[in-house]
Amino acid sequence: TAAIASLDDDDFIIKSRLINDQGRLQLEEVFNELKIEYIPSYGNFISFNLGDETKAMMYYQHLLNNGVIVRPIANYDLPQFLRVSIGLKHENNKFIEYLKCFLS
Repeated sequence: TAAIASLDDDDFIIKSRLINDQGRLQLEEVFNELKIEYIPSYGNFISFNLGDETKAMMYYQHLLNNGVIVRPIANYDLPQFLRVSIGLKHENNKFIEYLKCFLS
């Protein structure tokens, strides 16, 4: 019943879509700034390329150790890519902070 009712909550859907769009643009801007290739997305995640599988897995562990969860996507024949869910601005900022720290 709650799931069906949520589909009729147009205000929530519009707000959620706006938050996701803003977060996606925030992350894309940083990927562009850092010259990190990414797969354009229309969903709630972005897959990005760290160059090789070893580097991707090192960053994956770096993020996990700092409480940020991303997903490796080697099972899609993209071992050099990770997938990050688009979050709220402060969540994206934490991800960005650790990304820049890792790459420096």
